[in-house]
Amino acid sequence: MLDKLRIVKQRYDEVSDLIIQPEIIMDQKRYAGLSKEYKDLGDVVKKGEEYQSLVNNIEEAKEIIADGSDAEMVEMAKM
Repeated sequence: MLDKLRIVKQRYDEVSDLIIQPEIIMDQKRYAGLSKEYKDLGDVVKKGEEYQSLVNNIEEAKEIIADGSDAEMVEMAKM
């Protein structure tokens, strides 16, 4: 899943670079298509970043629980 999100992010960055190039801007049809793709990919990238953050938080909580040295932190991690 994360690999697919990285691929989408790479394409998003690529399209971001393309839509600022003068020859693309002059070709209104291509510019419009790339602008739509950029917007659509942006939505996916945003959700992907949220997902990645949640995955990181879960991993961090698992590490805290496994460590078990601070009972208060373990309790917060379980929540």
